[in-house]
Amino acid sequence: MNVAGQTLVAKEELQQLVRIKPGDVFSRERLTESTKAITDRLGNEGYAFANANAVPQIDKEKKTVSFTILVDPGRRVYVRRISIAGNTRTGRGGATGNAPAGGGVLRFVQDPALPAARRPDPVLR
Repeated sequence: MNVAGQTLVAKEELQQLVRIKPGDVFSRERLTESTKAITDRLGNEGYAFANANAVPQIDKEKKTVSFTILVDPGRRVYVRRISIAGNTRTGRGGATGNAPAGGGVLRFVQDPALPAARRPDPVLR
């Protein structure tokens, strides 16, 4: 399994996210999990619309297939404005107190190892 394209993070780090190893029986589910893990990792860097597509290379004589995952990070996502509605308990600064005044890059932290209640909220940097 090879990772190619505009990776923006270390290829070794993305290779570790691939859930199919040489010699494994093909599993579409594990291939899909691998491409999703790569797009989620790029999303953590602010590339919310990243794409990772697996391109097969089939060897009919050996009856094997190898994949190259092509990575396209897309454009980085920036936050211009945050609107909060329905907040009646805290003042105006209560809900946006940790956000920088000038906006910035939105990072999505999607660590599946953390329970949903303990995952950090998206942060601006």
